[in-house]
Amino acid sequence: YIKLLKFLAKGENEWDLLKYAFLKEKITVADSQLGLYLKELWDYGFIEKQAERYIISDPIMLKAIKEWEYLHLYLFIMQPQYFHLSARINRNHPKTLL
Repeated sequence: YIKLLKFLAKGENEWDLLKYAFLKEKITVADSQLGLYLKELWDYGFIEKQAERYIISDPIMLKAIKEWEYLHLYLFIMQPQYFHLSARINRNHPKTLL
């Protein structure tokens, strides 16, 4: 879900753009799976659909998603002990799209 939200925050907010974004990242996502991810994000109110485009509805969440990579870079450079903890957690959950 995080990867999908990152794509949406970058403006890759149409179906074909999302599919291509996953392809560029070498992540295979079936149409049905992408549809499920989008539906669940929509059901929980994280995204809206406006004229064939998906948008992150909450401006605070949009800002947080956009700055996610900067946070990871900061932790890697300035606070390596936290970065290693984060990396260890992600390795324990290989199916996440982080």
